[in-house]
Amino acid sequence: MYGRVAVFAVAPREITYCDPFPLALAPAFPGRRTICPDMRQFLITVGLVLLGLGIVWPWLGRIGLGHLPGDVSVRRPGFAFYFPVGSSILISVVLSLALTLIFWLFRR
Repeated sequence: MYGRVAVFAVAPREITYCDPFPLALAPAFPGRRTICPDMRQFLITVGLVLLGLGIVWPWLGRIGLGHLPGDVSVRRPGFAFYFPVGSSILISVVLSLALTLIFWLFRR
């Protein structure tokens, strides 16, 4: 079992798992299984980031993000397909540079 930590609380029947894998993949043990506090914080952070992106997305469309060269758009009667390749590459490069700079500054 890789990375599994079992913490017995009060009685051996109540087991709390701190596991990097989803709980659905954990073997079935009797007792209570919960997600670690670190996982809760991670999920809350991801949710807040997605909420922020959802709020900012309309303004990003106004500055041209989503309509860059390289974005694939196919429109036919009764069918529309859109795949933002160019926008995805631009966002990836900008986020990579920003995170590299932030980690470099905190490492000093």
